[in-house]
Amino acid sequence: MKKIQGTDGVRGEVILSRNIAVRGKTPQEVFLESGKLTEHFFELYTYVVTKYFEEVGFLAKNKRVVIGWDPRDKSTIFTESAIRGLLKNDVELITLGVVPTPLVSFATTFLDAAFGIAITASHNPADQNGVKVFFGYSGLKPMEKDDLRISELFFEQSFSELSNIPIEGIRRNEEEAMKNIYVAFCCSFLKKQPEIVTRRLLVDNANGSNSILSKRVFSKQQGIEVIMVNTYQKGTINEKCGVTYFEGIKTITFDEIQNFTSNLAEVPILRRLIRESESIEKELLEGTKLISGIVFDGDGDRIAWIEVDVRNKLLHVLSGDEIAANLIKETSHGKTTLFINTIESDVNSRVHAESEGCTTGITPVGDKWLILELVKKNMKNLLGKYEKDRIYKGEVLKKIAHIDTAWELSLLYREVCLNCQVQLEKLGRFLVNRKFIGSEKSGHIIISRVLKTAEKKFIPIQTGNALEISAEFAKVTPFLLKKYGVEDYHHKLANPFEEGLKGTYYLYYTKRELFHSESAFFEEVKSKIPHMVLENTHGGTLAFCHPVENDPNVLFFEIKKEQEEAKMCIYIRNSGTEAKTGVSIRGDLKHEEFLKNMVTKIIEYLETFMRDTENPYFQLGISVLWAMWGKEYTNFDFLNNVETNLSIERLKKEFLFSEKNVQFQNGHLVVTPKGEYLLKKYLNRKKFEGL
Repeated sequence: MKKIQGTDGVRGEVILSRNIAVRGKTPQEVFLESGKLTEHFFELYTYVVTKYFEEVGFLAKNKRVVIGWDPRDKSTIFTESAIRGLLKNDVELITLGVVPTPLVSFATTFLDAAFGIAITASHNPADQNGVKVFFGYSGLKPMEKDDLRISELFFEQSFSELSNIPIEGIRRNEEEAMKNIYVAFCCSFLKKQPEIVTRRLLVDNANGSNSILSKRVFSKQQGIEVIMVNTYQKGTINEKCGVTYFEGIKTITFDEIQNFTSNLAEVPILRRLIRESESIEKELLEGTKLISGIVFDGDGDRIAWIEVDVRNKLLHVLSGDEIAANLIKETSHGKTTLFINTIESDVNSRVHAESEGCTTGITPVGDKWLILELVKKNMKNLLGKYEKDRIYKGEVLKKIAHIDTAWELSLLYREVCLNCQVQLEKLGRFLVNRKFIGSEKSGHIIISRVLKTAEKKFIPIQTGNALEISAEFAKVTPFLLKKYGVEDYHHKLANPFEEGLKGTYYLYYTKRELFHSESAFFEEVKSKIPHMVLENTHGGTLAFCHPVENDPNVLFFEIKKEQEEAKMCIYIRNSGTEAKTGVSIRGDLKHEEFLKNMVTKIIEYLETFMRDTENPYFQLGISVLWAMWGKEYTNFDFLNNVETNLSIERLKKEFLFSEKNVQFQNGHLVVTPKGEYLLKKYLNRKKFEGL
């Protein structure tokens, strides 16, 4: 059975079923042939998701379901179709309107709903949409077996039969009430502290779901002057804004932005940060004021933090790794007891957490695995203090270790929480001052809290609450300024631990279906990498492939040099939501040359077999590289007259810059050696033979 979901739900480019390219085809046929989602897909998918929750017993006593969405669906056709699929199952549907995805998870728990649905494509481009699913009681997202069964139901269900099913459910809007409760929750953990310095805070909402709520949260904090950026909620989500523009970026110079010698010069928040900093330069140099930027993604569950260093004319970009490390450093004092991050994170971030007294753990890529680990740890922590029935306690601990579906774990979670209400109330007070943190370099940061639900029950909640995290970080950083002093503050904030080597190199527009744990090509790559390592070092260095728990479709290689401890790894994985495949390296900086050389060889190998050369973005990208070859351009104005229905902005972001096929050099755009490699490989032109 083909699983249609990625790492977090299902996403894809949207297309109306009346479009001539797909007219007359079922939503399953359209998805299988092109990966595109029609409005019929959304109706069918939410219908079978509801059937799945009914099948596993979640709707037996409680038919309450929550749905919210991001603002990319201007017509509301896809959102209303998803709602229709839910209502055809006779549910009590609570609609939240345009809200950040974490609010959907929060409301699902607070309202004791069976499950929650977010209609969003997160950080993906505006022409895409998708569905994220949250289990009631736990906030968990579907695991492998859950996704497989939902996929099975999806392919079994006839859309023509679904079309004839009447709407029987009821629909109720709770948008304003839940927004008020959510804002109060986000602010409830912010301690009142003496005002050390004032801050000018620019908030980039990625034209997405946080556009309204972020101002309400930050305006409640003293000493913060809030300036909202990119709050236009009319379909321009993630365009020249959002966290993905800053992935892999540590510092940006003022000069790069002011003189347009970087692709980031077109990102509005950076120009605004520089302009605002120059207007208060004296206060910034004296340390009486700070200026920072918060960047969300489109659905509001990821963040990047930008700190302006006016003395050195730099913008420091803090990823999830650095934000979490600073939260631990400032607020721990032996109190932050649990820190979990993913294989994507810097290996030294875990070392830092351990030095601060934390117990640590590691998961596959994706916030769903961070949430899963926190749910398990919360249960074990509660049961550790539960002495009423030791036999029950032992049985539950055994179950936790063996359960492999989100529905079973969620039901067990509810059971444990109801049995441990006294322990939960104590845990809630404990977590106000101490933290269980899960983090990912991409900007997902999860903090466990204890929520008192509408039914007056205590239940742990863990979700990527970017609003709460960013508000708390805004409170923490002035104390770090006082601790480090004006001259050292920016460097130490941006470098809370000794940085290790980390990098992810993408191949866009790939045939992702070729690379999975049961494919012949997957096995071929698995056996090829150790040979590549040996060839690249002339022996003496070995690569060992290790399985990644909960994600069998990742190839993870631990690399050992003779007489050295293993401090290197390479892993290869498909994006769960986009048509791209990534090769990531982690290790000590002293191994940088070796690891980057390995990446080049692996990328070229994957290029040969996995690149989808029929993808229109790839074909346009090759044409653009050819047009640029041998020319001197200072910007992309030469593309203004290109007749295409494709997004030039998306092409620049993905194929040209993220893939590193183009770069700025001495104020000019140039094709990189990697771009030259692609031209040699895919263009059969006599003029190009001399390269």
